[in-house]
Amino acid sequence: MLEQIDFTSLKEILSAAKDLLLIAVAVVTSIVSIKSYKNARLALAQPLRTEVVKRQVDLLTELLDITSSDKLKFMTMLDFSNIFNLNMKICLEEVGCTVEMSNDSGKKSSSAFKIVAEDHEPLEQYYFDNLKSESRASFQERRRFAATEGSFKVQLIHLTEQHVSLIRKLDSISNSPYLPLEIKSELDKLLETINYNLEKPMKEKLEESVCLMMSGAFDQSRFSFTDQYNEFNHGAIDFSPHSNELIRKVREVLKVDEKW
Repeated sequence: MLEQIDFTSLKEILSAAKDLLLIAVAVVTSIVSIKSYKNARLALAQPLRTEVVKRQVDLLTELLDITSSDKLKFMTMLDFSNIFNLNMKICLEEVGCTVEMSNDSGKKSSSAFKIVAEDHEPLEQYYFDNLKSESRASFQERRRFAATEGSFKVQLIHLTEQHVSLIRKLDSISNSPYLPLEIKSELDKLLETINYNLEKPMKEKLEESVCLMMSGAFDQSRFSFTDQYNEFNHGAIDFSPHSNELIRKVREVLKVDEKW
C-alpha cells in the first residue's frame, strides 16, 4: 500500500527554495550593480587622474632639475654674490664713494627690490636715483655721517634679474594647485631661508661693511668686495638641510630610485 504524500510540506519546501533563489538573485544583482558602478566611476575618473599625475610629474621634474644642483651651483643660480656686490656698490655711492664694477657683476632688475627698512625709518633710499644734484649731495652727506658714526642703515635690497627669474619660477611651482602638500611645505621652507638671508644677514653685512669703509682708521685701499661677501656667506643660514630634504621627497614621489 502506497504511503500518502504530504503535499503541504512539499509546497512549503518549494516556496522556501523559491524565496532563497530570489534572495540569491537579488544579492548577485546588487553585487554586479555595485561593481559596475565602481568600474564606471573609475573609467570616468581615469582621464582626470591621468592629467593630474602628468602635471605633477612635470612640476616635480622641473623642481628636481632646479634644486638637485650642489650647494655652490645653487648659490650661483640664486646670484647672491652679484646681489651683494650690487647693493654694496649702491650703498657706497650713497655715501659719496665711486665704485667701479666689472660688466659680469649681475644686471640689476629695474623693478625688483626688497624693503628691509625698520618700520619707523623714512624710506629715503627709494628716492635716491631721482634726486636732483643739490638734494643728492645733502642725502649723501647725511648717509656719510651715519656711516662714520656706525649707524648706517640699509633700507632696500636690490635684486638681480637672474635671482628674480629663479625665485618667480620657484614661487610659481610652490603656488601650483597640483603640487603635493608635503613637497610644498619643504619648498616653502627653502624659500623662507633664502628670503631671510637677504633680509637679515645680507642687510647687516652691508651696513657693517659701509661703516667699516667709512671709519677713519680703515685703509680703504684694502677694502675687498670678495672678502665682505665671503663673510656674509659664512654668517648666512645654510639652506642645504631644506634643499636636501626637498630633493629626497621629490625623488621619493617620482620613484626615481626604485627599480622598474
